[in-house]
Amino acid sequence: MAKPKSKRHASALKAHRKSLVRKAFNYQVRSRVRTLTAKVLKDISAKNKEAATASFILAQSAWQKAAKTGIFTKQAASRKIGNLASKIAAL
Repeated sequence: MAKPKSKRHASALKAHRKSLVRKAFNYQVRSRVRTLTAKVLKDISAKNKEAATASFILAQSAWQKAAKTGIFTKQAASRKIGNLASKIAAL
């Protein structure tokens, strides 16, 4: 098979470097959001409303910041925040 051509222009090389930096940052943000969401769900399953509410505030902030920068869509963030809030309210 033919070997893919490497990027030759300086602008293409710079764009590729930037994409790698963005990819790493976005991965960190997604991981943090998922970790905080899992912590809220763990507190909900343990029926601990105070801890769930405290961790929900952090998770909500992380979801909104990730949506603001385009890592998640605003609709997805709103849906996840609403689902977590309704689960906490049901405790």
